[in-house]
Amino acid sequence: MEISLSELKKELLEKTQNIYSDNEAKTIFVWLIEHYFHATSKDFLMDKRVSIATDTFLKYQKAISRLIHGEPIQYILGYTEFFNCRIQVNKDVLIPRPETEVLVDWVVSDVQQMHVSDDLRIADLGTGSGCIAIALASQLQNPVSAIDVSPDAIKLARKNAASNQVNIGLQELDLEHLYDMKGRPDIIVSNPPYVMTIEKEQLETNVIDHEPHIALFAEDPLYFYELIFKYVKRHTKVKYVYLELNHLTADQVAGLFRSIDHDGCQIRKDMRGYKRYLKWYRK
Repeated sequence: MEISLSELKKELLEKTQNIYSDNEAKTIFVWLIEHYFHATSKDFLMDKRVSIATDTFLKYQKAISRLIHGEPIQYILGYTEFFNCRIQVNKDVLIPRPETEVLVDWVVSDVQQMHVSDDLRIADLGTGSGCIAIALASQLQNPVSAIDVSPDAIKLARKNAASNQVNIGLQELDLEHLYDMKGRPDIIVSNPPYVMTIEKEQLETNVIDHEPHIALFAEDPLYFYELIFKYVKRHTKVKYVYLELNHLTADQVAGLFRSIDHDGCQIRKDMRGYKRYLKWYRK
């Protein structure tokens, strides 16, 4: 069968108008036609007609149905892009966010400027899909390891590491048992669960209904940061810590690490002006 891409886009916008803005829907449409029809955004702008096999079109329609029911496009396609890496995702892990790429970029920029940087071991705590660890391993020569409490997340992270052709050490481990972590890192990176339950109403329904709550919510918003803080305070080999933060508790987290070394703590804001990232280093 042959169909106009502009007709498909119009249909998608109509069916998802109560879920996504026009700009979001247009972006999703480009992802869909690239994935299912191997068409490009240029093809769409040219209003190209494409030949589609019936079974492929049925898969496309099924994807639209899942979108209408609020399922994130990344879960439908089974992957997303993160820091120039293709990361497989499913409902066992959070979908990597562009905000977290900022954290990775901070680490990469700093490590590349450090003396004897290749000797520094990096650990990603609460790795999920493995996106942070994999992005770091793809950019740096440093040994990278990662932990997560979920065996399913570890399994997926291992697949992602293999498909991106990087080596990372993976360990199934709860942050409550950080002292059992294999090796002793020089650099810790983490984007732990930090959304407070009182914030649940502010989240999109596609996040609430589909992404794993264990990776999103923290009943005590400081709990995981305190676990990392206690480990760092005890293990003086850790020289650098990079964390993604909830802006509502950013100052409290910073206060923990400033109690070790006040002058070694920096906070950065995200695109919306919220305190979102922390860097601490031992002087």
